[in-house]
Amino acid sequence: MKKLFILSLIMFATGCVSTYKMADSSNAALVEVPSQEFDFQLLGGTSSRYVFIGDIDESGCLSNKARVEPESLRQDGKLAIATDKEVGIMVAANIGNSICSIGVAVKLKPNGQYKANFGMGSKLCGFDLYKLEGTKTSKVELTQLYQGSLSMCKK
Repeated sequence: MKKLFILSLIMFATGCVSTYKMADSSNAALVEVPSQEFDFQLLGGTSSRYVFIGDIDESGCLSNKARVEPESLRQDGKLAIATDKEVGIMVAANIGNSICSIGVAVKLKPNGQYKANFGMGSKLCGFDLYKLEGTKTSKVELTQLYQGSLSMCKK
């Protein structure tokens, strides 16, 4: 029963979402994001991870959410994200009975290079974004999004 609930939750979170289309802007930020994965085993449980990109609207909530698919990425495996507005990045994942959904808001710098890291344990998960500048990396300040009844929003 738990596995059915988890699978239903994942399908609800990911089922009615469009595929992310790369930003057209020549000054878009390039982001290495965690890869999408899905592994369903009838006896061994499931594991999955999906990344979503969306806009942060006037009310501070994630809107126009789109799932990052392999076809969303450039040939070098990076994601081009617009820098003219604040964007939301959300990761939804599960391993066995553990479920995690974490969202952040950030305004990326034009032509910036970034790397996103996602980690999940049995009781918590985390998301960090690093700006890459040559051989230096610096952690980017993020605004956490909180799960409301229907959407993820800033507090």
